[in-house]
Amino acid sequence: MRYYSHLSALLVIATTALPLPADYPTVLRGGAPDPDGSPNFFVDLPSPVDFKSLSELAIRTFRQIYGMRHPGQLKYTAFSSGGAQIRLPTLRLKRRE
Repeated sequence: MRYYSHLSALLVIATTALPLPADYPTVLRGGAPDPDGSPNFFVDLPSPVDFKSLSELAIRTFRQIYGMRHPGQLKYTAFSSGGAQIRLPTLRLKRRE
């Protein structure tokens, strides 16, 4: 949540549903969650996609919002809905332990 305002300003299109903890009271959530909503930030792009601008946006986001200075700083975590760890060696990124 601490990056929310910065990402909103940078990406223009914000989340459609804030990520709230599962134990957050339903009343404070505003009732049932929007079935089409998402806690993820996104960008709607027209076709054909301007990949140069998109890559610049991605780099700016990693640098300005997340403080990444080098791709070697990126780490990933992946797991199934049951909690099993998923390894993705073709990403060529370190796993966050």
